[in-house]
Amino acid sequence: TYYTKRLKDLRDGKYYWVAKLADGNCWMTQNLALDITKDGLTPELSDITEPWNSQSEYPPEETSSELTEVASSNYSGTKSWTQGEYVYGTPLEDLSCTTDSGVDSITDCTSGESGKTFVNVAGWTASDDPLFMRKHNNRAVDEASKTYDAHYLTGNWYTLNAATAGTGVSAEAPYTAASDSICPKGWELPTATEGFNKVSGSFFNLLDKYGVLLTGGGVGSNSEVNNGRTLYENVKDKNVGEILVDFPLSFVRSGDIGPDGKMFWQGNAGYLWASVYLSKNSGYSFHFNDQWVFVSMNTSRGFGFAVRCLVNTAE
Repeated sequence: TYYTKRLKDLRDGKYYWVAKLADGNCWMTQNLALDITKDGLTPELSDITEPWNSQSEYPPEETSSELTEVASSNYSGTKSWTQGEYVYGTPLEDLSCTTDSGVDSITDCTSGESGKTFVNVAGWTASDDPLFMRKHNNRAVDEASKTYDAHYLTGNWYTLNAATAGTGVSAEAPYTAASDSICPKGWELPTATEGFNKVSGSFFNLLDKYGVLLTGGGVGSNSEVNNGRTLYENVKDKNVGEILVDFPLSFVRSGDIGPDGKMFWQGNAGYLWASVYLSKNSGYSFHFNDQWVFVSMNTSRGFGFAVRCLVNTAE
């Protein structure tokens, strides 16, 4: 537990921090940044049962740097987005740069005091020290040496259909897990609570090991376990957000991309897809900020959320 290392994704040569965490599973502790191409993926290197290509029912769409809208009412497309190599400079701080109307680009989140917003680290060097952020006054970038903590790269944003390599669209029954994902071979998407008002799945089991315990009450007025949404209390002297973004979990406040092509809540909240879907229009995801955690939020599948993969080694 807590053994950590940077591993290379053989599909594109990008490196990711991974760690065995307290739930017994090996997790990516960094957001996936796989750029999807029209050529798609093959079973030899990806978590898919058959080739994902132009002949698939829901073929791959090329990852875009333009924040285009998601077409169609049921969001059956496989869109994904990249904004390049950006690190959230002060991971422990809530410094949301967006408003209710969103922003058009991550560059709208790069103004302000140096290192306290999103920093473009293209051409910089990723540190091989897993505790880089702690050793640099809780900052994930060192502008003097042009080094950064790769745990806090935003990664890419994916619709649920992209995250599941086109297999999470036709739900034969509620609470079904998609068969495939864009994770590397041998890795998979986390699971979520399978059904309303239950507490289970990868995210719940992980946070339970770190003292973020289900209370049935919690912070703020929306404190019920309701409609698949599970709220947790602050833990001891740390708020929920600080526990989740600090080592070893290292979740990122990368925000989301709405179906309208706008970015929301960068620097404030993190959103990640799970493998379980509810219907042809929605699926489950994990949300957090400094006050709350939803381990299984029922969300429109057209949103762009981050992806983290795991190897189930707990069983």
